[in-house]
Amino acid sequence: MMNVLELLKKDPNLFIVENDNQSLKEVSVYQKNYDKDNVYFDMSIRCKTDIVNKKMRLYEVQRNKEFLIGQYADSEFGQLAFYIVVYSYFNQDKPSNSVRKMLRNIGEDVNKANKILEDHIGKNYFSLYRKEIGKINIDKINDDRCDVFYLSLENNIIPIVRNKRLTSAFVIIYNYGFYLKQFDSLIKKIISHYNLKLKKEETEELKRLYLKK
Repeated sequence: MMNVLELLKKDPNLFIVENDNQSLKEVSVYQKNYDKDNVYFDMSIRCKTDIVNKKMRLYEVQRNKEFLIGQYADSEFGQLAFYIVVYSYFNQDKPSNSVRKMLRNIGEDVNKANKILEDHIGKNYFSLYRKEIGKINIDKINDDRCDVFYLSLENNIIPIVRNKRLTSAFVIIYNYGFYLKQFDSLIKKIISHYNLKLKKEETEELKRLYLKK
């Protein structure tokens, strides 16, 4: 039986608070500071589960103010969403500032950008000027402006930014390509752990939660 809370509890970077009553189970996940001795209480991801109908609601909580992320009638998929959202906000591994600097320093050289991106995130996660599903794409507007978007496995365009200068777009592609690769690693891990089978549309919904798009 799936219980992602048990997996989250094993992560030393997270701090978890549980509150239960007769009708509602509430779990709040916080991130520990880098020294692991303190907890950042200003922000959390909160999951509320109705004990009777099992309906789940996920919130981003900023200074005790709740912002709804999603609600799920399927408790198994809701747990997956909870796990993915927690690591979307609290993953310790971040894009490299040195790679970002490299991309900013090459101007509008597409060939150099392509090489840097391929070296640091891999060609499976981005495409420059050629639309490819499952990747972060760039669409040229004019000589120095472009849109950046994710093209889903269902061939839907998910906008990331519009009308950006090419030098900024390279950095944005790196950031989102990094997170796309990170999502693949995360979802493969939990699918393997619970021996799950996800539909394409379910995977894409979880992916968009991770990308916050």
